[in-house]
Amino acid sequence: MQRVGEYADRMRVSRAALNRSVKAQFGVSAAHLLKQRLLAALKSEWLFSGCNVNQLADMFRFSDASHLMRFFKQQTGKTLSQYRQDYRDGIYD
Repeated sequence: MQRVGEYADRMRVSRAALNRSVKAQFGVSAAHLLKQRLLAALKSEWLFSGCNVNQLADMFRFSDASHLMRFFKQQTGKTLSQYRQDYRDGIYD
């Protein structure tokens, strides 16, 4: 799940209530927390699973690979290839 509304529905609370709770507990919005969780999972899969970009897009339910690549670049400032190369070069972030 990538949307706050999906989590709120599953928990049977409103999006606003979920956002307030997350903000109180973690100091960030629910959307921000979900993006960071998604990004961490993407990084791990990209580095260690051997999946290609299309497989990752399917796995994480992005509409297509270009959407995943845009999301990753917005969040990290790097392309997936740059991120993998930095990791191989010992640059961990």
